[in-house]
Amino acid sequence: MILFGSLARGDFDGASDADVPFIARSWPQRALEHATDRSVEIMQWTPEQWSKALADGYPFAAEIERDGIELWRAPA
Repeated sequence: MILFGSLARGDFDGASDADVPFIARSWPQRALEHATDRSVEIMQWTPEQWSKALADGYPFAAEIERDGIELWRAPA
C-alpha cells in the first residue's frame, strides 16, 4: 500500500483526496475511507500487473514509484 499524489508530496489542501494504490492479490473494500476523514481513491494492481507496469515504463506507475510513500507491506 503506497500513498502518492499531493498528500505524499506535501502540497495537499483541504479538498485533496488520498491516492493509495494497493499491490495485492486481494484488498479490503472501502476500509481506508471508513478509517479516514477524506475520500480515498484506491487503485488495484496485482503484483504481476505492477511489475509489468514498472518494466514497461508506464508513466503513472513511474510517478507512484518516484513520489509514493510506502504505508504498509505484507510480511514475506
